[in-house]
Amino acid sequence: MGGDNSKVWSVGASLRGFYDDNYTTAPDGPTKRDSFGATISPSISFKFPMDQTTIGFRYIYGATWYADRQDLVGGSHAWDQSHEFDALFSHAFSSRYSLDVSDSFVISQEPELINSGGPISFPYRTDGDNIRNHGEITLNGGITKRLSFVLGYQNTYYDYDNESPGGKNNVDSGAGTVDSSLSGLLDRVEHEGLFNLRFQAMPKTVLVGGYNYRQVNYLSDENVANASGMPGTNNLYSVITPGTPPVTNLVNGSNDFRKANTRDSRSHIVYAGVDQNFTKDLILKVRGGVQFTEYYNAPANEPNDANTTPWGSISLTYNYLPGSSVQVGFTHSRNQTDVVSPNPANGSLTSDQETSLIYGNITHRITPRLTGRLTAQWQDSEFYGGLYDALSERYLDLGVNFTYNFNRYFSGEVGYNYSKLDSDAAGRDFDRNRVYIGVSAAY
Repeated sequence: MGGDNSKVWSVGASLRGFYDDNYTTAPDGPTKRDSFGATISPSISFKFPMDQTTIGFRYIYGATWYADRQDLVGGSHAWDQSHEFDALFSHAFSSRYSLDVSDSFVISQEPELINSGGPISFPYRTDGDNIRNHGEITLNGGITKRLSFVLGYQNTYYDYDNESPGGKNNVDSGAGTVDSSLSGLLDRVEHEGLFNLRFQAMPKTVLVGGYNYRQVNYLSDENVANASGMPGTNNLYSVITPGTPPVTNLVNGSNDFRKANTRDSRSHIVYAGVDQNFTKDLILKVRGGVQFTEYYNAPANEPNDANTTPWGSISLTYNYLPGSSVQVGFTHSRNQTDVVSPNPANGSLTSDQETSLIYGNITHRITPRLTGRLTAQWQDSEFYGGLYDALSERYLDLGVNFTYNFNRYFSGEVGYNYSKLDSDAAGRDFDRNRVYIGVSAAY
């Protein structure tokens, strides 16, 4: 929520026309649909800078119309709505101590908004009022002239508007199948606390060492899978894929229905790193360490009760000309997934993923009025536990945009986005192309 600090409020609106060749994010087949459409998005923001305190707020509303859905349910199903709320509070107690608080609340259908920041846990567009809330609080303090600390906590809450009609009794005990929903697979709260020390080794070099504690708790009381499959009587297990009925297979075992909370986890992350300011316009940040994760609600006989994996991040920011910049980065960590797919050989579920993520964006001012922007994100995720243990899926998202400023209040834009999922898990692959043209006004 940057901008002109002399202006307390601002308003804006944008109108886009688009073509989306796979707005259902479905594999090739009867469920894949394309559509022309339009999006209108008004916004308002406030920012109150004071001597030691800054308070800010922003709201963006989005209404998207799909021509392909106009004749469904009298046309009312043709519209999607989204809401984005951002708030911040920053206070400097003194020259050595400051507090920053922020919150981001989203209701949306698009994965890039629901999964804002970090790896994409669920890459599909999803109908309904799906909620994500992310809040952070950080205390920065100076212990000595060269030694400081950062103490923080962040919380992310997910609530998908897609529950099983059977509720917590979403099983057919005779057939052994589970009617799992996105709410059962993905509703959760993620907590992360952090503490790190920062030492000013040289004027432009800061050494960092820290510890993060992360805990994930699933919230649904639905069953997410039948993990039967140990030697015993014949029964069925289910392989769950989004948007399709469970695929059932005959295996040996007795019914072993699992609740969502059997995928709960907690992690301890220890790391060290460096922040290097080569110049005020060229900044490098490096973190590297290990992440120890345990799945404390998993049955004792499962093989995926705990593991140790690398953890780290690298980012490089370069402001090479006025209005032009490059940012590239890499992260490696664990993240959640909608895949559960039990392994009939040992009864384990897919607990989460280990993900390597590469991202980058380039903003270049081509002329004083014309600006181009290129964004890219690629991630390679390896499933942990379950039928697809040690197999992977790859997700690519690319975007290019050109914006022309007619004057300080009005601008036009044209752009293209491409998304592709390539997975070793059955029935998940898709690609999606979107092109758009639009106009914006701001005051």
